[in-house]
Amino acid sequence: MLPETIGRAINLPGTVVINTACSAGVEEAGKAFMQGNLKAYIAADIDVSGEAAALFIMHFFHRLIKTESLEEAWQHAAAYDEESRAYRLYVQDGFYQLTPEGQCSKTAY
Repeated sequence: MLPETIGRAINLPGTVVINTACSAGVEEAGKAFMQGNLKAYIAADIDVSGEAAALFIMHFFHRLIKTESLEEAWQHAAAYDEESRAYRLYVQDGFYQLTPEGQCSKTAY
């Protein structure tokens, strides 16, 4: 689906969407999903392997259960390895990503 279609069709208020499709975390897709009143959208901005996607999700939910902090759970899961660092966390006013060195940065829309 094109980002324009997603932006017009989605309405999931307060929901966190984790998308494991290839390159689903590019900025256009992230912005489109966030138009649907989501709490957050998480996806990788490059193609990652199926093993890396599964590992990211396991690390994310493990930390989320322990901390109940969405941002901390994302940062923990994204810090695991190079492919995991491709996962971005989109929120209403921008997105978070980890640099190749593992530093967290936020980009505003």
